[in-house]
Amino acid sequence: MQVEKSKTTIMEIDFEFKDVPAGYQVCFNVQCPMREKCLRWKAAQKVPSDKKWGPAIYPTALETDGSCPFYHLAEPIRMAYGFSKLFYNVLGRQLQGLRSELISYLGGKTNYYRCNRGERYLSPEQQTWILDCFRRAGYSQNLEFDGYVTLYDFNQR
Repeated sequence: MQVEKSKTTIMEIDFEFKDVPAGYQVCFNVQCPMREKCLRWKAAQKVPSDKKWGPAIYPTALETDGSCPFYHLAEPIRMAYGFSKLFYNVLGRQLQGLRSELISYLGGKTNYYRCNRGERYLSPEQQTWILDCFRRAGYSQNLEFDGYVTLYDFNQR
């Protein structure tokens, strides 16, 4: 996946079909007036030629007024990774407690270390929770993650 390292959220982001979550419904409806801003359309354009079937939105989903109940705005979000900068000024006696809270919140050590190494990214909601955790412990300055990437949000709200 090629990611844009930027703080802005108004951009085109290049991605590959392997970056589309399994089971994500794509759309091939060329008649849809909203297709250029729809993530399902963008994902369908990335389907490799050797893929022959998969979950899709049928053209009949397009309503007569031009709307679609499956429309998914291609909205980039700023994801984060890495905890080194967050822990830099943490006192030794608080280190283990904060780390344990993050491990618990992220669902275990494996997820914690994947997020720390940048193999898995933290959503904006997760970032907020983690930063609030540090604030509750008395840290309010230099609260930033090691890195940030801007990606499309494939999760439906």
